[in-house]
Amino acid sequence: MDGRQIERILGPVPTLGDYTKVTLADVQPVINAIKRKPNPKEEDFIPVPEDKIFINGFSAPIIGLIKQGLIRASLVEKYFNMSNNLTLGTEIENSLKEMYAEFRDQLPKLESDEIYNKLVESLCHSDKKSDMVHVVAVHTVLSYFFEQCTIFEG
Repeated sequence: MDGRQIERILGPVPTLGDYTKVTLADVQPVINAIKRKPNPKEEDFIPVPEDKIFINGFSAPIIGLIKQGLIRASLVEKYFNMSNNLTLGTEIENSLKEMYAEFRDQLPKLESDEIYNKLVESLCHSDKKSDMVHVVAVHTVLSYFFEQCTIFEG
């Protein structure tokens, strides 16, 4: 999948500069949108293998989005630590696990890039798909949970 195909599916592709501008306030609406999803049962935490990105067979553009999202992923953890809801992080983790499993188990089988795109589509508010700050916040949240082994294989 080339950059034009990714842009056609996701909308404008964020730049590295866009990621450096994301703040806690930008992450909050994404977290709140996920929080409204029902939660599946909890599973054990698994440490992230170094080759997780490659295990999932992502294309170069998706790898780039995940790596750039990790630049500000610490904001997501900071947001959870500052929240009055002590279980918020777990609630969001469980919702994303359920969303990921639903897309992974869909028939016909989806490729990892398609699953990632569906997660982005699910988390992006339809009226904010052209708002680069919102799009970057979505990729940042997904990257955080990818790194935490909540979503995708590995």
